[in-house]
Amino acid sequence: MKYSLKDIQNTCGGDLMGSCDTICDNILTDSRTIIQPQTSVFFAIPGLQYDGHDFIEDVCDAGVSNFVVQKLPVKKPNNTSFLVCDDVVACLQKLMADYRKRFSIPVIGITGSNGKTIVKEWFTQVMSKHRLVTRSPKSYNSQVGVPLSVSLLHNKTQIAVFEAGISMPGEMSSLEPVIQPDVVLLTNLGEAHQENFRDKTEKLLEKIKLTANANTLILGLDNPVVADYYEHIPENKQEKTVTWAFKNTQADYRVNYDRNKNGTFVELTGKDDLTFFIPFTDEASIDNAVNTALLLKEAGLDDAQIASGMKNLQPVAMRLEVKEGINNCTIINDSYNADINALRIALDFAVRQNNKPVVLILSDILQTGLDKASLYYQISELLNNTDDLHQVIGIGHDIRKHADKFDSNTEFFYSTDDFIDSGAWRKFKDQCILLKGARDFQFEKISKCIELKVHQTVLEIDLESITHNLKYFRSKVSKRTGLMVMVKAFSYGSGSIEIGRHLQNQAVDYLGVAIADEGVELRKAGVHIPIMVMNPQPEDFGLMYDYQLEPEIYSLPLLKSLIAHIRNTGLTTIGIHLKLDTGMHRLGFCEKDIKSLITMLKEAPEITVKSVFSHLAGSDIRGFDDFTRQQLDSFHGIYETLNKALKLNCIRHIANTNAILRFPETHLDMVRLGIGLYGLSAEPNPDLKKTTVFKTRVISVKRLKKGETIGYNRTGVLHQDADIAVLPVGYADGLNRKLGNGNWNVEINHQLYPIIGDVCMDMCMVNVTGAGIKPGNEVIIFGGQNKIEDMAESLHTIAYEILTSISTRVKRIYTSA
Repeated sequence: MKYSLKDIQNTCGGDLMGSCDTICDNILTDSRTIIQPQTSVFFAIPGLQYDGHDFIEDVCDAGVSNFVVQKLPVKKPNNTSFLVCDDVVACLQKLMADYRKRFSIPVIGITGSNGKTIVKEWFTQVMSKHRLVTRSPKSYNSQVGVPLSVSLLHNKTQIAVFEAGISMPGEMSSLEPVIQPDVVLLTNLGEAHQENFRDKTEKLLEKIKLTANANTLILGLDNPVVADYYEHIPENKQEKTVTWAFKNTQADYRVNYDRNKNGTFVELTGKDDLTFFIPFTDEASIDNAVNTALLLKEAGLDDAQIASGMKNLQPVAMRLEVKEGINNCTIINDSYNADINALRIALDFAVRQNNKPVVLILSDILQTGLDKASLYYQISELLNNTDDLHQVIGIGHDIRKHADKFDSNTEFFYSTDDFIDSGAWRKFKDQCILLKGARDFQFEKISKCIELKVHQTVLEIDLESITHNLKYFRSKVSKRTGLMVMVKAFSYGSGSIEIGRHLQNQAVDYLGVAIADEGVELRKAGVHIPIMVMNPQPEDFGLMYDYQLEPEIYSLPLLKSLIAHIRNTGLTTIGIHLKLDTGMHRLGFCEKDIKSLITMLKEAPEITVKSVFSHLAGSDIRGFDDFTRQQLDSFHGIYETLNKALKLNCIRHIANTNAILRFPETHLDMVRLGIGLYGLSAEPNPDLKKTTVFKTRVISVKRLKKGETIGYNRTGVLHQDADIAVLPVGYADGLNRKLGNGNWNVEINHQLYPIIGDVCMDMCMVNVTGAGIKPGNEVIIFGGQNKIEDMAESLHTIAYEILTSISTRVKRIYTSA
């Protein structure tokens, strides 16, 4: 998709301001997820809670210069262009409706109250083995989400599947021209958003508007409202409808199923027969599987292809979050609470997926359109008849008023804060806690209580010192040389998100992470600058594409896997970084691989090489200087071979922290800064500032007699009466066990005191005799007088290991002048 603001005006109308010829290939609506700002256009969507117009300055600061707005900002930023229109959402929809017309491929539209995302994802799991599929990301089915989904169509798409959700009359008429589906699936008809419709029939008719120009409609007839609709549609439309049911004998397909411990056998009979197995047993999954199978059949797969795909279906990560809780509890956190059907699905999931008694914490259910008495009667009937439901805790004025409808073992509270203050959550033990709360009730407070982590040991990170060190290393390279900063391993223990955001604000060119999850975390936190993933796994390629992460490719098999993944899933161009092995002999293409590498890249136009790089083995050791230069020569030679064959015109980089300081000839197009950012280098450097301080507090002081022993194994023997301070830090926090028995001193009130006895998992003990130390006194483990380099020497290791060993349970605190 490529548009300039002038092109958008030609399609949608509006008034232009500024130079409007820049070609954009990326649509933005969220100021927190800016990627590729130079070629993006920001649609300032006005919403109920947030108005995109309020974030124009922030978006502009991130590098975006093209905007579609309903009103101009009071102060127009420099070098920006605007298209001013009456309705930004309508403009986006009209633009994508025009874009959709460019594609003559089968397009499926899915609507319904529940199950849209699961059916879409299951359809994609099976169909992607046969055709290139473009689908809605996650549950992008709103007035804004649908056009954003359609914008993902590309010239290699062979079939597309998009969700369409509505919450009030008139909305589907806006979405249908954007999707223009050939086949429409109605998953089901529930209570969600009922408050905006007179009855379910009106809501059904609104959803059915998605079929205005479709060839086929698939729907289930067990719902009486849907069955009544089907009976009254014209015969010529019935001929275009595929129906199924468990009970309704008029359906084209009757559904029977048989569960066992491994899953469910499903049999469709009638119009023709289809049998398949799914690795799920809950009723919602059976419904979704029937819809998925009929969609696959309508899309042209044969019965064997459908059966083969259905037996390998994978769970879809939805809104239900499963976490470990206190006292051996499991927490299932459901962030949506739209209707009774959604509650039924969550309960079924909790009961079937756990072998623990279920405790349901349920807030008032909002926006159902039902009167309260009827609503809570239906809820009580559902809960009273759910096996393995041990307890119900109701929160809210409405549910509390109807407490008499529920069976015994219930508690009710007016608010979330009332429940927390009661301390009832402290009694949870060996149970499955299902949190089912509307957003207004802030159930994240409850979740925080039952996941609560309290720790007095912290790692302080000085952001001003990080900025100082960054500027120092920048002063060592040309202004034309780019800068990649490594934030792998939790940013060397300092915290990926905070450091990543800080580096983005400092305008570094690239970030480097070890695994895809680290990159995803940064993207979710609003970090939009390019990110290289150094140890990609083939199973994460889809994730990397979704979050625009760029994998390091270091072998022919890995490249082959990436190309196969792109072609099997219908992804578009992906940028990669080629790793060369010039002497490190860890990962990378050797000279013998280059001919095959060139052949594979020539045959894979989907691949864009963003950089070619290598890793120096000994740039920090003067005795290996000749080997470092040999590596550089090898790199130049292999790169020239690649460039001659492929016309790469990409970034070259080989210099790490120590090479930046010691080998200017290695700087090339970009350098990679790692441990130096935190004030460490191979040789003492007074121009660098240390950035981290590992500290805790004294929690207890005891006076013990001569001859007593301290800690495990009785290794800490007192040769005189002593004051022993207990610190809440141990080897589970990153304090190495070898530092016990006098091998390390901690700093308290500017004085050093030795660790006595063995370091325990969560604690250690310190001899503070005669110092007047009291509980609450601050303790510095390293930082200040205690240099991390000295600790590394005591452990016969390097500072890298110490920093990356500090546990994530240790809270990170960021300071800035």
